[in-house]
Amino acid sequence: IKIDIRSEGCNDPGKTPNTCGRAYIKVNDVEHAKQGRGHNVVVVDAVTGKELQCWYLNAVFFFNNTKTMNIIILILGVESFKISTDQQQAFSKCSWKFGTFNNFFFYFSKIVLVAVQDEGSKYVKTAFDALTRMGGYDLGFLDYRGSYALVGHPGDQKPSYVTQVQSKSGQGPSVISMTVPLTIMGPSIKIDIRSEGCNDPEITPNTCGRAYIKVNDVEHAKQGRGHNVVVVDAVTGIVEQSVRFDTHGNSDAGNQLKDFLNKISGDKIVLVAVQDEGSKYVKTAFDALTRMGGYDLGFLDYRGSYALVGHPGDQKPSYVTQVQSKSGQGPSVISMTVPLTISRLCNC
Repeated sequence: IKIDIRSEGCNDPGKTPNTCGRAYIKVNDVEHAKQGRGHNVVVVDAVTGKELQCWYLNAVFFFNNTKTMNIIILILGVESFKISTDQQQAFSKCSWKFGTFNNFFFYFSKIVLVAVQDEGSKYVKTAFDALTRMGGYDLGFLDYRGSYALVGHPGDQKPSYVTQVQSKSGQGPSVISMTVPLTIMGPSIKIDIRSEGCNDPEITPNTCGRAYIKVNDVEHAKQGRGHNVVVVDAVTGIVEQSVRFDTHGNSDAGNQLKDFLNKISGDKIVLVAVQDEGSKYVKTAFDALTRMGGYDLGFLDYRGSYALVGHPGDQKPSYVTQVQSKSGQGPSVISMTVPLTISRLCNC
């Protein structure tokens, strides 16, 4: 699904004309935000891509008095509730509760989208822990009429697409645009990559560094000098190939790496880790690595470290990422959970 979030504070340049800012939360180019002042929240099923719930929580005038909370909520078209303290206690026995921001979120596979409109800093502090659970951080940064956007997830293991953007008042809007892969409920693979250059601290003892490429805690790297590459099917999670190219000692290794990567197509996850040293003969493979999602490839120096989770498609999944370090400043490490895709399992 395509997600576009734009949070406009009242003092931000380029805000929507004749307004004090707007919140936009679009899923596949359809607007879902309630566009009211404060925190606008949209919840999307991460399997179907359908909107589940949509709330407008007025973070400026959230509490009316100590006994009754006037909660301005929109849940599937129901505009407001008045919930007394007694009612809150009754609701506390239910599977989820009205009354606090924290309890609106579920423990299933959901994508949680948040955008502040105009101003949302005044009464949001009590929701910091709940927003942190969704993947938010540095929440005290939000100032009066600042902007805030979040793509979150309630799970303990956060998907790689979870991200946040926020700006001080007058320095926004805060914008997030991304494509998020839909997932099958549950199936995913755990990826751990560690690239050690020979001069890095804390390398594997009695070695000149090792390359580790683990899928679901099983080591698949050939662990030879140069570029180690593992290819995984992004639908089944099955490791299909594991190869190694000595891009330090073999003058043709860059061409071999290039040819290997350029033959990869379809929905594949491409995992790369340099062991010891891989800068000498890799230059001819730069375009092929860029095609997988690599960038700034000239940064790699003699005995530097390099790790990549890539994909050959023109539209890159949100999990594509790269880490590299100069010699002696590594190792370069990537650890993430990648959701398996459903593109070949159903006509969704």
